[in-house]
Amino acid sequence: MKIVIFTDTFLPKIDGVGISVENFSKILAHKGHQFVICAPSYGKDDDIVPMHENIRVIRFKNAPLPSYPEIKVVLPSHKRLREAMTVMGQPDLIHIQTPGLLGQYGVMASRMYGVPMIGTYHTLVSEQDTYISLYRLLKVDSLINLFKSDKSVKKRLDKIERKPSKTIKKRIIFRLCNSLYETGRLIISPSHLIRQELMAEGVTTPVEVISNGMDLSQFKGEVKQAPHNPPRFVHVGRISYEKNCEVVLRAFSLIREKIPDATLDIYGDGPAITSLRIEAHQLGIENNVTFHGFVK
Repeated sequence: MKIVIFTDTFLPKIDGVGISVENFSKILAHKGHQFVICAPSYGKDDDIVPMHENIRVIRFKNAPLPSYPEIKVVLPSHKRLREAMTVMGQPDLIHIQTPGLLGQYGVMASRMYGVPMIGTYHTLVSEQDTYISLYRLLKVDSLINLFKSDKSVKKRLDKIERKPSKTIKKRIIFRLCNSLYETGRLIISPSHLIRQELMAEGVTTPVEVISNGMDLSQFKGEVKQAPHNPPRFVHVGRISYEKNCEVVLRAFSLIREKIPDATLDIYGDGPAITSLRIEAHQLGIENNVTFHGFVK
C-alpha cells in the first residue's frame, strides 16, 4: 500500500506520537509498504534519524506555540501538500495522527484527492486545553516562578487562570477534534480507556484498539538486590501538564516524612518543568529532588 501520514509532531522531537509513527511505518516499510510522512520541520536536526528507503518525510515550515515552543503550528503550503499526495503516485490511504493543522491538511487532502482516510486518537486531546489557555499563552506560569517567594503576587497571578471554564473548554475541544476524526472511515485508539471516552462522547465512526506495542528486546536489565542505602526514586518521562507529574512530588513528600534522606531523580523536560520546580519548593522537598532535564 501507499500511505500518506499527517502528524503535527515527529522525530527528532521525542514524544509518544512520533515514536509510534516511526515504529509502525518502519515495520510496515520492511514488509514492502510505502510511506510519505508529512511533519513539521525542526531545522538542522530533521534528518538526524535514519528512515527506511520506503519512507519519505516531507517537512512543513512552522511557528512555535507560545505556551509550548516544542509544539509547532504548521504554516500552509499547497506546494508541499501536492508533493506529498503525488510523489508516490495515487496514495491508497491517508492516516492522520493528530488533530492539529497537519491533521486538518490530511482531511483536506482526502477530499481533494479522493483518498480514504483513517485517524489515530493517540491521547485525550481535551487534556491539552491548558496549552491554549490565556494563563499559558501569556506565560503567567513563568511570572509565578519569578515571584514564587512572594505569596501575595503569586496569588494575584494565579487568578488569571479561570478554572470554572475548563469543563466548557474541554467539551468544545472534544467536539472539534471528534468532528475532524469522524470524517474518516476508522478511528484507531491505543487503549481501551480512550475508546471508552470516545464512545461516551458519542463518536459514531468505528473505533478499534491497537496497542502501540513495545520492543522487549531493548530491555535486558536484571533484577538486582537493592542496597541498604537511603531509597532513591526515579521518574522518567516528558514533563507536561496533562501527565500530572506533580502527583509524583506529592507522593514523594509523604515518603520523605517517613524517610527524611530519601531522594527523587526526575529525568525529562517539558512545558510543566517550571511548575514542577515550584511545587517541589512549596512542598519543602527541593533539596531531596534533582531535576536532570532531557537526557539522550
